[in-house]
Amino acid sequence: MKNFILFIFSSLTSLFLFAQTGPGGVGNSTNIEAWLDASSLTLLNNDPVNSWTDLSGNNNNADQTTSADQPTFKTNEINGLPVIEFDGNSDFLTFNSHITTDAITNFLVYKRLNGNSLQGLLTLNKHILFSNTNKFTTFYSNPNAFYNTSKTDASFSVSSHFTDNSLSGSAVQLTDANTSSTFTRNELINASVSKIATNANNNRFFDGQIAECIIINERLTRVKRRIISQYLASKYNLTASFQLYAFGLNYGNNVIGVGMESSGDHTVSRGQDSLEISNPSTLNNGDYILIGNDGAGYDTSNSVPNGAVERWEQVWKIDKTGSPGNIDLEFFLGSNGFASVSDYAIFIESDDGDFSNGGVSYHTSGRTYNAIDNSIKFTGVNLSDGDHFTLGELSGNITAIASDSWEFATTWSCLCVPGASDIVTIPSPFEVSVDNNASVLDLTVESGAGLAFDGSDSLFVAGDLIFENTSNFTSNNGTLIFNSPGSQQLFINNSGSSLELNNLIVNNVSGLSLDSGDWGISNNLQVVSGGLDVTNANTVTLRSTPTKSSQILESMSDAFSGNFIVQRYISSRNADWANFSSPVENATAADWDDDLYISGVNGNDGNVLNPDSSIFYTLYWFNWWTDEHITVTDTSEALLPGRGYDIYLGDNNTSYFGDTIDVVGVPNSGDVVGTGTRINKGWNLMGNPYHSFIDYDDINFNGTVPDNYYIFNTDNGSYDFFSGVSKPDIAPGQGFWIFKSNNGIVEAVISETAKVNSNSSSFLRRQMATQNFKLSISNNQNPFKHQLNIQFNAISTEDIDQNDAYYLESRQEGAPAIYSKAANSEEGLILNSLNPFEQSQLIPIEIYAGVDGTYKIDAENLNELYNDYSCVYLKDKTTSEAIDLSVEQSYQFETSQGTSDRFELIVSNSYTECEKLIEDASFEQKLDHQMSLRNAYGQWFVDYTLDDNQQQVEIHILNMAGQEVKEAISFGASNAGTYPLQNLQDLNGIYLIQVKTKDGFINKTVKL
Repeated sequence: MKNFILFIFSSLTSLFLFAQTGPGGVGNSTNIEAWLDASSLTLLNNDPVNSWTDLSGNNNNADQTTSADQPTFKTNEINGLPVIEFDGNSDFLTFNSHITTDAITNFLVYKRLNGNSLQGLLTLNKHILFSNTNKFTTFYSNPNAFYNTSKTDASFSVSSHFTDNSLSGSAVQLTDANTSSTFTRNELINASVSKIATNANNNRFFDGQIAECIIINERLTRVKRRIISQYLASKYNLTASFQLYAFGLNYGNNVIGVGMESSGDHTVSRGQDSLEISNPSTLNNGDYILIGNDGAGYDTSNSVPNGAVERWEQVWKIDKTGSPGNIDLEFFLGSNGFASVSDYAIFIESDDGDFSNGGVSYHTSGRTYNAIDNSIKFTGVNLSDGDHFTLGELSGNITAIASDSWEFATTWSCLCVPGASDIVTIPSPFEVSVDNNASVLDLTVESGAGLAFDGSDSLFVAGDLIFENTSNFTSNNGTLIFNSPGSQQLFINNSGSSLELNNLIVNNVSGLSLDSGDWGISNNLQVVSGGLDVTNANTVTLRSTPTKSSQILESMSDAFSGNFIVQRYISSRNADWANFSSPVENATAADWDDDLYISGVNGNDGNVLNPDSSIFYTLYWFNWWTDEHITVTDTSEALLPGRGYDIYLGDNNTSYFGDTIDVVGVPNSGDVVGTGTRINKGWNLMGNPYHSFIDYDDINFNGTVPDNYYIFNTDNGSYDFFSGVSKPDIAPGQGFWIFKSNNGIVEAVISETAKVNSNSSSFLRRQMATQNFKLSISNNQNPFKHQLNIQFNAISTEDIDQNDAYYLESRQEGAPAIYSKAANSEEGLILNSLNPFEQSQLIPIEIYAGVDGTYKIDAENLNELYNDYSCVYLKDKTTSEAIDLSVEQSYQFETSQGTSDRFELIVSNSYTECEKLIEDASFEQKLDHQMSLRNAYGQWFVDYTLDDNQQQVEIHILNMAGQEVKEAISFGASNAGTYPLQNLQDLNGIYLIQVKTKDGFINKTVKL
């Protein structure tokens, strides 16, 4: 027992004065007169015993100086323990101090060997005990009387005796094993010497063996007697007076206990052990806690679970009777300390007593160190019946001991929740889930172990994060934040598979390095400070899927070192042109050629030839200086940050099926300005340089640039414009066109602050629906179409202004176009903004026909006109027709390939003005010329001139939803005449009057 005996004897006297250090943790030197235990002697078998050492702390040894009268030390006589054997002839021992107490409680563990006579066991000043034939006996005088309880002579048993200090009528109880007898005595005896193994007259010597003798100078309560009885029974594998401890066979050493009965309680217990128990939390009558150990001693053992360093060899086991609750445990270290105070813990094992194969929990709550006693105390320890426990040392690092939540203290070896200053290990087979924000210094996920985010929580790492071989990581919607206040941090992937991250944020002045292995980021990457270095990683991929794209949020300048694979999903569409840009600073055309069929760059797929055998080039950039597209002819050509590119997308002649493309390089960060962002008067093709959406309005153009941009629409083969405060953000990898109307070269600056937080996978390819009045043109030869927007704004003029948008010619020669002109410019406009305070306006409309054939112009959103104007006509100057668009929203015509200014749009808030504009231009309405509608003095009339003598005329009045608001009028007419429309005074607003005969009709929108 490594130094323990030395510790006990060097400090025993002082301890006994205060602690319950007697047998079973009951009593101390103040009430224990003598405590003789054969196992405390260091003698050999058959050695004579000249002194039996007292353990009470009172030095009341039992001695024998006459060698012929000395008993014999016998080893391994009961449960492996020694005894003192007396020969029944002359052997006895005399106590150094005469024991004169009136009240008494005695315990003896003995066995009678020979003889049938009355034999003295214990003689004190006022009490005497005998071994009689198959009896345990005491004797008191006046009247002289022997009191007996039955006992089997040839067997060891726990025998006890008690009485109080009354001189008459006092109860005496004798107990052997679990048999008790109670008597009433009067006077006490009077012996002059206290002896063991003989009577007062030395004529009845004991022939037998005594293992232990305990003499206490008071009548103990039932609780204390039961605990001492159980202590002795467990120690010697005997029957207790009242069975309270079931584990004596393997854990019967130094059994101590606390308990309560109606006669009193016992709440502090230590015995000759290094353990003291106290303060049971819910002790009631009949409740007990008894604890014994295996006697393994205080050397340290490495048989410990993950997260522990070592423990005492000695293991305790608990037996609980009733519901005594939790208990405080104090371990006295002596010279057997083995850890720093902050690393001590109680190891609790509930299965087989093996602390190395699982089932271990730890208790550290209430841990305090007492320097005077050199002890470690733990409060409120929750032990279940049958638990094993010992004192152990946890690693200075914290280790997971269960697969559970990070925020549960029971997940960790420290029985605490790790924080920003803790070094943490997750060993196999445990997986720890982060389901609330958590912090750690260093974290290692060992082979076979795992870390998982349950939701949208964050793990703050102030040091390094390491995933070892075959470890697992599940990111879900979680965020890893590296936030060291100083040194560079490492994130190491030795797992053997790609670590798929959701969000990664770096906020460390010295930066983060991704080392080893493959990495994927599916949601957000942000480098607030310090930088992110991936040069030592195998691959780092920013993911993009049909439903979601990763992004790089607003970050520091020069945020990245090393190459990333930046993915971009491009959805299926018609085979046609698209506007692209590169999000990395050192990409080349080869990056796109790897994933797309690009002709003319000497790439992987060779070239596509035109009918004349020339190369069909599919990758261009636009030179604003020469106002022409420049072909990219080599895969090594650099893709400049901020520059847009036209790429022809097609997997066959009609369709692009959609795919994920990628570029490889260092992601652009900080301000992007340079050759790729220079713009000049006229058209400019730029590109979003970031792997994130950007707000067009946050680009610094260092000059006046219209509040709109253009994207090629693969559905209609034309360029759509996007304008206004609600225009969409520009997607990652998106190229876009802008028109600069004033002279001078400027460098646009695209900054991190222009980034917009969005993980959308959308890639602009069509204009979103707007509420402007529109004219669109299409044909029956190809699927292409184009549209012109007309809007009205109080600050607009008939000249070009900031509310107008220019026409950008399609890359498709066969695509039609429709556009307007401003009064002071020959530039085509696809958004013409006009002032609504003009009573009437005649707007020139030009078209481009890409092929010969039949074309159609459609009008949309007419209601947007009716806020300001009551009539709208499309004039075809070629056919001399005026089409009332409020009646017919489509107009079909034939034309040849080329550009024509054959149309005008007439709008007015006066029908008279509208008709005047038509007539002044010598146009005819597309109405039956034999009938007309006119207004005179607020009254509407139908004038008619009929070829036939008799025709039936029908008149319908409808609202703008096409619903009749008056009962239909029908009358017979012949030759010429006028018909007044009656009962219209209750109508207020814009209505349609429809007049029909068998030969023709009039449809006219009027304001009533």
